[in-house]
Amino acid sequence: EAAAIEENAEARAAWRRGRYLWHKGTHQSFVASMAHFREALEHDADFADAHVGLASAYIALGRYGIQAPQETFPKGRAAALRALELNPGSAEAHSALAQAHFYYDWDFAAAAREFGIALELEPGLALTHHAYAHFLSCLGLHERGMRSAQKARALEPLWPMVIIDTAWFYYRARDFEMAASESRRALELEPNSY
Repeated sequence: EAAAIEENAEARAAWRRGRYLWHKGTHQSFVASMAHFREALEHDADFADAHVGLASAYIALGRYGIQAPQETFPKGRAAALRALELNPGSAEAHSALAQAHFYYDWDFAAAAREFGIALELEPGLALTHHAYAHFLSCLGLHERGMRSAQKARALEPLWPMVIIDTAWFYYRARDFEMAASESRRALELEPNSY
């Protein structure tokens, strides 16, 4: 039993390293995070959060054009589905699955359903509000998208990806002054951001 506890501690430590890198939101950090999520799964193949980490990394790689979407999104979906097999109540897994439906399948009804489940399961999860804001913004629902982005910002005020993407939401809503202001703020936090 002590060995299992130590292995789970090692899995959690590897997951935390991966999560830290993924959270940075750079192309290099998305790629680097995957090694840590895989390490976590070597210690515990049934660690749902590590599967979610892989799902999120694959989806980010495809979404930002770092790797081919036809390679990354199916792997991201598979990792999210595995996480949901292990933990059906994982809001992050539902959010990852929603993003696969949205960005890759263009199945907006399925994406909306998965986002709804994620938000109901864990309404205080910045990741879901951030991804949902993208969804709403891309559909032209700018006011609702900005409300979701502001929730993500309130929950994670220094997360560079949220600030960067808030600039995009303002840009899509044709509020160019606020888009520029948010971009400058993001550059203060992450001077090397794309």
